[in-house]
Amino acid sequence: PQSISSNTIWATYQDKSGTIWVATTNGLDKLIRNDDTSKTSTNRTSSKDSVIFIHYQHDPTDPSSLSKNLVSTILEDRFGKLWVGSFGGGLNILDRETEQFVHFKYDSKDPHSLSSNVVKSIFEDSDDQLWIATFGGGLNRYDCQNELFIRYQHEPSNPNSLSSNQVNFISEDQSGRLWIATAGGGVNLFDKQQEDFISYRHDPLDKNTIGSDRIMTMWMDKSGILWVAPNLRGIDKLLIGKTKFQHYHHQPLKTNSLSDNHVTSLYSDREGSLWIGTT
Repeated sequence: PQSISSNTIWATYQDKSGTIWVATTNGLDKLIRNDDTSKTSTNRTSSKDSVIFIHYQHDPTDPSSLSKNLVSTILEDRFGKLWVGSFGGGLNILDRETEQFVHFKYDSKDPHSLSSNVVKSIFEDSDDQLWIATFGGGLNRYDCQNELFIRYQHEPSNPNSLSSNQVNFISEDQSGRLWIATAGGGVNLFDKQQEDFISYRHDPLDKNTIGSDRIMTMWMDKSGILWVAPNLRGIDKLLIGKTKFQHYHHQPLKTNSLSDNHVTSLYSDREGSLWIGTT
C-alpha cells in the first residue's frame, strides 16, 4: 500500500495534540497510528509500520483543496489553526473538521494581500503575532482581527528597511525582537515597536562580520545565542547584544571541526546541545 506522498520532505511538524505533519513536494501528509479512532478520511492509506498517512493534495476541481502540492512549512497557531505554506500557492489554513482549506494568495490589486505566493517559513512570536517569510515579497505580519497582511519590504532609499525581500527564516530573542534571515541581505534585527531594521552584512575586509549575505538557516537557542548558517561558510555564532560573529568551519586536518561547511539545518535540544545538519 501507498505510504508517504513523497520521499522529498521540506519540513516535519508536531502539533499540540502530538500529531505529526509532513510537508512534501506532493502535498501535506498527516501521520497517525492505526489504532487512532479519530475521524476517517477518504485520503487515508496504511503503511507496513502500523501508521496511517492522510494525504491532502491540490485538486484543480476543488477550490477548498490544498492550493499547491509543493508544501514548504507548517505551523499551528495559538487558536489551534494549522497554517500551511507553499512554494507558489501562498498560504493555507486547514479546517480539521471539514478537511477543507482557506487560501491566502498574492493579489497585485490588493496591498494588504500576502506579498508573495512563495512562502518559506511561518513564525508566531511571544505576542501571538503571526509572521510570514516570503521569497521575493519580504516579510509579512498577519492582522487576524482585520484578516489582512502588513508588508515589510526592502526600500532602496531607506537604510532602515528590510535588507532583502528574499526572506528565509524568522526567530525571536528574549527581548521580543525578531531576527530575519535573508538570501542576499544577511541577517536583520527588527524592532517591532519602532518598526525598523538593523542589518548585519558580510564585509570581506572585516573578519568579525557574518560569513555571507546568503543565509541558509538560523536558530536562536534558549541561552540567547543566535546561530546562523551562511551559504557554504559553516556556521556563525552571535551573542545577542554583541556585533561580532564567531565562525566555525570545516578544517580537514582537525578531526573535531565541523564535518562540512554546507550547513542546511540547526536545532538545539532540551539539554542545550546544538545539532547541525550538513550536505
